[in-house]
Amino acid sequence: MGEGIRTQMVYLDVLWKGCTVYCFDQSDGQIYYTILLNSKFSKEQLENTFKHEMDHILNGDFDSMVSADCIECVRHD
Repeated sequence: MGEGIRTQMVYLDVLWKGCTVYCFDQSDGQIYYTILLNSKFSKEQLENTFKHEMDHILNGDFDSMVSADCIECVRHD
């Protein structure tokens, strides 16, 4: 898996280790995910965050009608 997924290191508030956004690229008409990783955290923390965000993508969380808060509760249990 890697097609349709981009990763960027960004400067985020310390409360956020990372997040994923679902985007439509108008230049090529493709839908893709961008995983944003907070550059303030260690390599180990970012690897765990990347895995967590990939779990959201692989589990179809972006297509779910369940609230993000409920999904996070499930993913963190």
